[in-house]
Parts: sequence; structure tokens; C-alpha cells
Amino acid sequence: SVKQAYQHLKDTFIVISGDALTDIDLSAAAESHRKNGAVATLVLKREPMPPEYGVVITDEAGKVKRFLEKPAWGEVFSDTVNTGIYVLEPEVLSGFSADETKDFSKEVFPSLLKKGAPVYGYIADGYWCDIGGLKPYMQSHMDVLDGKCRLPDIKAKEVLKGIWIGQDASVDDGALLQAPCFIGEGAYIAEGAKIGEYSVIGSGAKVGRGCSLKRSILWEGAVLYDDVEIRGTVVGGRAVMESRSRAFEGSVIGDGTSVGEDACINPGVQLWPGKQVAAKKTVCTNIVWGAGDEMPLFNGGRVSGRAGRQLCPENAALLGRAMGEIYPKNADVALCDDGTPAAVMIRHALISGLCAQGVRCFDAGSQPFHVLSDAVKNYSMSGGACAYTCGEICSVLFLDERGVPVHKGPEKKAIALMERRSMACEPGGNIKSPLKLEGLALQSIAALLEQTDMRTVSSSKLKIAVSRDGNSHFIAECLEAAGVKTEQMDIPEPYPQKLPDMKGCALAVSQTGYFGDDNLVLYDEEGNRIRPFGIFGLKLLMLIRRSGIKKAVLPANCPDAFAIMCEEAGARPVYSRVSIREMMDSVISTYGEGGVQEYARQLYFSEPFFILQLVEFMEKRKALLSELVGEVPDFHMVKKSVPCQLCDFGTVMRKLSLQGADEGMPEGTRIKAGGGWAMVLPDADAQCMHIFGHGYSEEYAEDISNIACEQVGKLLRRD
Repeated sequence: SVKQAYQHLKDTFIVISGDALTDIDLSAAAESHRKNGAVATLVLKREPMPPEYGVVITDEAGKVKRFLEKPAWGEVFSDTVNTGIYVLEPEVLSGFSADETKDFSKEVFPSLLKKGAPVYGYIADGYWCDIGGLKPYMQSHMDVLDGKCRLPDIKAKEVLKGIWIGQDASVDDGALLQAPCFIGEGAYIAEGAKIGEYSVIGSGAKVGRGCSLKRSILWEGAVLYDDVEIRGTVVGGRAVMESRSRAFEGSVIGDGTSVGEDACINPGVQLWPGKQVAAKKTVCTNIVWGAGDEMPLFNGGRVSGRAGRQLCPENAALLGRAMGEIYPKNADVALCDDGTPAAVMIRHALISGLCAQGVRCFDAGSQPFHVLSDAVKNYSMSGGACAYTCGEICSVLFLDERGVPVHKGPEKKAIALMERRSMACEPGGNIKSPLKLEGLALQSIAALLEQTDMRTVSSSKLKIAVSRDGNSHFIAECLEAAGVKTEQMDIPEPYPQKLPDMKGCALAVSQTGYFGDDNLVLYDEEGNRIRPFGIFGLKLLMLIRRSGIKKAVLPANCPDAFAIMCEEAGARPVYSRVSIREMMDSVISTYGEGGVQEYARQLYFSEPFFILQLVEFMEKRKALLSELVGEVPDFHMVKKSVPCQLCDFGTVMRKLSLQGADEGMPEGTRIKAGGGWAMVLPDADAQCMHIFGHGYSEEYAEDISNIACEQVGKLLRRD
């Protein structure tokens, strides 16, 4: 849109986002821009919750070094964020035409940085708040009342400290006003009304006798009749709340809406403009997640919550409706679960929500994750969803058209839709009945066997022990279909470092969960447990021995010895962010289409395929598993965690970066030392900083991880 005004921009100009409230000194920002000879200067602020904004880090001179728009928590490297205020030279707009769609944060600035253009940051001291959401919008009113933001002209008189009353406002002597609060021009406050702290009454609004308000905002012309009670509520312009009606935390009464006598608007309910609420009615359908429960947000394409509470059927249906709005019109979506009762319940609720938005659902029943992932890709569907449980926690994992967990864009859209509850159901004639998707497991087994040397595997004399737990049964089915002898084994939890009796088996395996990192436990023929990175090392060993492999995808926290092993085999290491979603993305982008990608994808992310390939590899090499593990380079890795609140993530990562941490990895921060490194990686789910210590010995890895933990602890204590 700024490009449309290009012909009028002859000199330095300023761009400001339309949903910002700020008193930042823009003249000082422009002066800094000129002094630095910059083509673009981004006005920056320290912000405790950086994933909502673009994150920026500058050098000591203020030049922008790194920039990432709305990162995931694992990608956060600073608490310095982009305010959406830019000081620019006209030449910034010269590289594209007016009919192109370009985004400053996602395209224009990264392009300038890539060219080496002088892009600077100006860290401002003033107030700034992105008021595009309900919570920050309400917080901004509190900040103004607390004097944190200097508005240019408040048309009211401060009659007592913290109490402002506008011209021609009428406040009865029997009314109680608590500081800080604001009464606008021409407003009326009746006898016995209690205007609590942080309440804002707009111009011409009327508050009846006995009303009670706390932390609430009334827009111009809003009317509250007698004995109305509101808490943490926004009441729109000309909206009316009849006598004894109530509205609670996070609720919104839209412009011109009428709420009848004795009605109750439950927490989180949002009434759109012009609606009518009958007398004595309790409105609860707009609660996005249960009252009093915190809404579980997306992370890595997944939503998690307690089964029957945050993820009850009503909320799961709402989640399905939100995703139904994001998938393409007339989309085909496949769904499955892990077979647990709670997950089955959630799958049915998801189907209801998706169907309401016109999505055609294919019900696959209970299936492993990789089976559904393959089905989404092979049947050219628009996406998929898996419901599964771990203890009392139920999760829903959404997949895109590639069978990969959905990315941040769809996540953020779904969150916004659920918060506003702005999904309109399709007409009845557009709703499609769910269809059964059968035979997927057999198809998946057949596809895995096609990529396996069946002559070698079926002739193998190896016996494989498979755990009796529910997540491991598909591994046993695949092995048996390949003609491999299996034996069920009870492997206790927590998993021991050594099994006392392997019963003559060449290896023992247990799949520990439905979906997640380190999802496999493996023991060699002597009963020794193989470390998680040792399992990944085996996958790499098998991958680079396959002919034609020129690249190998490694997670950012991978031991250095693995990268050296790949290079020595002629495979260039390609580093990925750590999560399965990001690893799957990297595999797809690194290997393109074809058999190599499919082999790598299955080897990395399909536990049954990895075990099949491992049996084939052992048989062809005539090697024991312990001998293959011996071919994996020795490594020493220690993992620790430091509790950390979300609001401190950005600050810690920025300070680590300023202390000379390595910035070469796609996420997290590496602190280098002579004999190794420690990687600091934020985890939003666990609200902690994971520390991966890597060194030439176990003792050194332990020492460097302890040093990193102490360093993070000092930053959290602000020593």
C-alpha cells in the first residue's frame, strides 16, 4: 500500500502501523536514521513476549544483524521487537512495482539485509502497544491511567489524584469513584454506582443506580440500567445492558447490542454488534475455552489440554471449525486417533466442527501418525488431524497437504478465529457426510515393504523383541509382514539402561508415544540401551551409506561428530530446527521429490520403517547392533533445563547473543568453548530453557552445561 504513494515520497518518510498506541519520539528516530546514513531504520522496543512481533538484534552501532518475523519460541534470539514504525528512504520502494504484494517484515527488510544495505534499529524509550487484540487494548487503557503513555490532550480534569472527569459530565454525590478512572464528556453516573479502578466511561455514556464496574470500558453512548455488574468488559457504542444484567472477564458487548434484564454474559463471550440477548438468559456459547481455563495455544502444529476440560467435545468442535475456515474451500481432510477413549471422543468432535465449515472428512479410525501422514500426501488431501493422549493430556495435531504439522501462519489464524468465534456455518446443503477411510494400515505396510529388500529381510534369522505397549504393535505387524520373527517383551517404565534378559533377541524396541521427539527406545543384543542421539546416529549411518545421498539433514543440537561423519561420506550437513515439524520440512526441501526424499522421510519419521531398515542393514553387514552402534562416532551430550517464564525468553536470548554466542544455527543460541559448546533452546510448552552440553568427554559436557545453566540463571536473576 505504501508503494501506491511512491510518486509523492521525495524525501525521508515514516511508516506507522495503524493499530499502534505510542508516544515514542519520532523526531529522535528520524535523527538517528540520518546520522547513520540508513536507507531503513526500524523503531524497536524491548518486549517480554517477542513471538507476537518481529524479533530484531543489532550490533553496538545499531546496525541490524538478524531479523525474524513472528518467530516460534525456539527461534527467539532477542527481546528487541519491531514496532511497525519505520523511517525510510524512497529507494527502499524502488525494487518492486505497485501491483506486487510485498510485506515489509517478511520480504522488504530481509531483502535489504541480504544486499548489505544499511538497515539500522533505533531502540526507543517511549510507550508502545500493539492494540490489535482485546487484552492489549484493555491494557493500554490501564497504562494511560497509570501515566505510562503520554496522550497529547485528555479532555478531562483531574479532580482528585487519578480521577478524571470530562466537561459537562454529571456524577451524583452518592456515586463512588475509585482511582484511577476516567469519566468522559457528558457522561452520567447515578447515585450508588461504583466506578472501580481502571474503568473508562466514554462520552455520553450512562451508568444507572447501584451499578458496579471494575476494569471495564464503556464506549460513547453506552447505557447501563440499574444494578448492572460488569467486570473486565468492553461495552460498545450505544449498547444497552438492562437492569441486573451481568458481564464478566474478557467479554465484549458489541455496538448497538441489547442485553436483557437479569441476563448473564459469561467470561470470554463476545457479542457482535446489533445482537439481542433475552431477559434472564445466560450466554455461554461464545466461551472459546472453558471458563477459568487458560486456552491452550498451538505449538508445533499441536493443541494440547486436559481431556474433558480444555479439550472437551465442545472445544474440539470449535477447534475443528476454526481449522475448517483455514483449509481450502471444499477441502478433503483425513482424521485419526491413537485408540484411547478420550482421543476417539475428540476425533468425533473434530469431524463435527470440520463438517460444519463444509469440509469433507475422511474418518480413518485409529491409526499411527505416519500412516495418516502418508495418506494425506498420497491421496492429495488438503490436510489431516490426529488426536492422541498422554496420561491426562489430550492433543490434536493438524497436518498440511504434505502430511507435515501445520505452520505458524495457520496456527495464528486459527487462534484469532477461536478468540473471535467468527466462523459462519455452511448452509445445510453444503455439509458433507464423513466417509470411512479403510485399509490404510495395510497400504502403509505394503508401501514400507516396497522400499525394503524383502529377500534379505525375509531370509533373516534375527529375532526382534517388541514391547507389549499399545504404541509398539504396528512395529510388530510390519516386521511380521516382512517375515521377521518377533517376540513380545515387557519393557518396564521408566526404561532401564540395561535389560536383564534379551531372550536371544538381536534387539529390543519400544515406541514410547504416539508423536514426539525421542519416540523410540532401543536395546542392543546385550540389553544395553542406546542413547537417543545414538539412534539418530544409526539413521544417519544408514542414510549416508545409501548411494546418491549428497546431503544429510541434522537437527541444530546434533553432535559435531555426526556432521564430520556426513562430510567424510560426501554428504553435506544441512542443519534444521529441532522439532519434528521443522525436521520434516527440511527433509522435504532438501531432497525434493522422488525416492530419496521418501526414503529419508520414512527413515527419520516412521519408527516401523527404521526398524525394518535396521534389520536389513544388520543382515547385509552380518553385524550385531552393538557393532553398528560402534560405527557411529563417539559423542558426549548432556541435557539440562532451567525454569524460565515466557516473558523472560527474549531477554535471556538477547543477552546471550551479546555475550558472543554463536549465531550460525537456525534456532537457539550456542555458547562455544574450547572443547565443545552448550546450546540454549527455549521451550514454550515446558516454560524452560533446555541446555544441551556437548564436549570431548562426558565430564566436559557436564561442566559446560552447568556453566550455561549458571549463566542463564544469572540473567534471570538480572545479576
